[in-house]
Amino acid sequence: MEQHYELGRKLRERYITNLTFLSQTYKSQEIYIKSTDYNRTVISAYSNLIGMFEAGEETQAGIDYPQNPKWPKGFVPIAVHTHDSTLEALFSTLGFRKSAYDEDGMPRYSTGLTLELWLDASNSSYIKVLYWPLNEAYEDVTIHVTGCVENCPLEMFINRSMPYKVDDYEEA
Repeated sequence: MEQHYELGRKLRERYITNLTFLSQTYKSQEIYIKSTDYNRTVISAYSNLIGMFEAGEETQAGIDYPQNPKWPKGFVPIAVHTHDSTLEALFSTLGFRKSAYDEDGMPRYSTGLTLELWLDASNSSYIKVLYWPLNEAYEDVTIHVTGCVENCPLEMFINRSMPYKVDDYEEA
């Protein structure tokens, strides 16, 4: 949980503090969070959000959340340590030679990868791929995506990704 909280803090710094892309407080109209239905992934998503958005006025610092009257009755978070191979699959489709980017083996827990869509001065769209290693600053790894260049033009990114497109989700 702590690792996902820290990832949320890094995402806050980039998307709320530096780019002012999102509001200071959580607004469901601005961000959509999706998780699988497994407790560990739901708790990971919550931990990310807690790190990303500062506590609101209704939060009381120093109170143990299970003792807070607003805490859902009977809800007890349990940290489960497992590994999500989804990130490794994404690394593979992007053409990274190492699954953890800076070391061999599986990606570390709470490692993140974001794909950002940008517009340049001429109104052309391009993609940035950012790698968020645990306990380190993010790194722009777009140049290392097979078939891409720095600030990869959207059309180039789409073309290089077509071999991985799923046409029939029922059979996938």
